[in-house]
Amino acid sequence: MDCKNEITYAKPYYKLVRIVWIETIDTYFKFINWVAGEFDLFLQDDSDGLKIYYPSGRLNIKSIDNKLQITIMSKSKLVCEKINIQLHSIYNQIDQNL
Repeated sequence: MDCKNEITYAKPYYKLVRIVWIETIDTYFKFINWVAGEFDLFLQDDSDGLKIYYPSGRLNIKSIDNKLQITIMSKSKLVCEKINIQLHSIYNQIDQNL
């Protein structure tokens, strides 16, 4: 999972979209489970993928045709980058365990 992505800005949010190819749907469900546990103190909606709402924005994870689409929106560029690094770390941990 490549950690370098461009962050776009459309008032009032910075937006980072990452698409990662996944081998199996089990990887997706394992990633969703770990991310939900990591952000368990924030409001979560798992009706369509996983949406996590935090004070300055939101995070959305979906599975689309063997691809993992991660969208991070935040009012702070620094927060957007920190969450990106945190998700990268979680994905690498899962990838090592497969």
